[in-house]
Amino acid sequence: MMKASPLVLSLAIFMLLLSQLPVPAVATICSVSKLMPCAAAVYGSGKPSRLCCTTLRRQQPCFCSYINNPRYRAHIKHRQAKKILKECRLHFPKCGH
Repeated sequence: MMKASPLVLSLAIFMLLLSQLPVPAVATICSVSKLMPCAAAVYGSGKPSRLCCTTLRRQQPCFCSYINNPRYRAHIKHRQAKKILKECRLHFPKCGH
């Protein structure tokens, strides 16, 4: 039987340990333009699309920054926007203003 060199054995153990580390989460990029898939539901009367709900879930960490920005506050706090969050099974955030 062939013996494994210490270097190969060490490398194998290192790779095994490395594979057990958690993968870091991808940071959410907050950009109000990413909410465009929801525009038709906000300003129309239809239900939010699956893409809209997926987008809202991904952008959820950004909601408070949007609400606290005077440029976007009225749109985010819009009655229809709150309804869309509910239809997507998301909660309206409790932040500053």
